[in-house]
Amino acid sequence: MTHISEKEIEHLADLSRIGLQKEEKEALVSDLEGILSYFDELKEVNTDAILPKTGGSLTVNELRDDRNGELRVEKDLVIQSFPDREGNLLKVPPVFEK
Repeated sequence: MTHISEKEIEHLADLSRIGLQKEEKEALVSDLEGILSYFDELKEVNTDAILPKTGGSLTVNELRDDRNGELRVEKDLVIQSFPDREGNLLKVPPVFEK
């Protein structure tokens, strides 16, 4: 069984930008260890005679031709209603602030 430390939970919480109480950390350690134990069980299954699958759908990508042209962003209601923009560019808050 894989053991997950409280320090690893704190690291994941920091990456996810969520605050956790002591009880929540303990519950997450337990839950994640349970989930990872299922993977340990799956590793024991003999899959030597099973052929790998390549997809599961008969759909084909439909691609459009690239065309060089002017974008008509101003006519798009969603873009027009964006709270902070400069011309055709949308201003968003920074993602990484550390």
